[in-house]
Amino acid sequence: MNKTVLPNISSLEKKIFNDPHLQKKFLEDGFLVLDDTIDEEGLAYLTSFFVQNKDKYGRKTYISTIELRDIEHRAKANELFKYVTKPVADKYLYNYKQFYGGYGVKLTTAEDSILGTHIDTTMVPYEGNRTGITMWIPLIDVDESNGCVHVVRGSHKYHRLPRAQRCSFPYEAFVDVIEKHYMEPVPVRRGQIFIMDQSLIHRSGPNNSEYVRVAAMGMFKPEEEKLVYYNRVSEDTEEDLDVYEVEDDFYLRHTLSTTPKEGVKTHLYKNDRKPYIWFDKKEIQA
Repeated sequence: MNKTVLPNISSLEKKIFNDPHLQKKFLEDGFLVLDDTIDEEGLAYLTSFFVQNKDKYGRKTYISTIELRDIEHRAKANELFKYVTKPVADKYLYNYKQFYGGYGVKLTTAEDSILGTHIDTTMVPYEGNRTGITMWIPLIDVDESNGCVHVVRGSHKYHRLPRAQRCSFPYEAFVDVIEKHYMEPVPVRRGQIFIMDQSLIHRSGPNNSEYVRVAAMGMFKPEEEKLVYYNRVSEDTEEDLDVYEVEDDFYLRHTLSTTPKEGVKTHLYKNDRKPYIWFDKKEIQA
């Protein structure tokens, strides 16, 4: 991959991890798989809570807690994730705060359970000093057979532009090229900790196993940053986004893709920049 970086990613030089070796690797790749795992007691808590509430997750082939309308359940899932992962977060992350915790659930429906290539919705402002991160912890071993995460290594450097829910993938015309030449699977053991920059290009494949693939997942922001919510001004355009500054617990109750009833609308963002083409032109023509 072309190692040239865009001028708006100077924020990536700021401290994210306590360990300088992890910091260097994360800045280069946009993700890490830690050697550490969540202890058995914590995994038992996460598994038990999901089993008790599994009926809430049976409506779609892939669903996450943040999509559910049950606000009480979302709050409880968040607190449990915080309780289980706080020792890990304190050990590895430099002054980061969790603002969401829950589950990502992939049913045993083969091809229908694919989560397509995308970049996550922007919740931590890109123009800030540091980046938003996601922590992902599978409750079973995951690999290509049951829908592990696939990533484009280093892609967090190339499209650090605000994104609202339901914005199309900026490289939609080149998905085949990206998936063929740049995507790589990231197998993760049960309880192992996968961390990624929220602007990393990623996907997950089908769950071809006989078991539901459940992962606990949480989102973290730098303590000094305010969260943001980007809302499309019109269904006819993705370029104009209303920008809201929201409280730290906003994503525990808000329904995604809807105009917020809380928060402060600070300005209108107009996206007038074309996606940066970082891959080899020969691959596009092939």
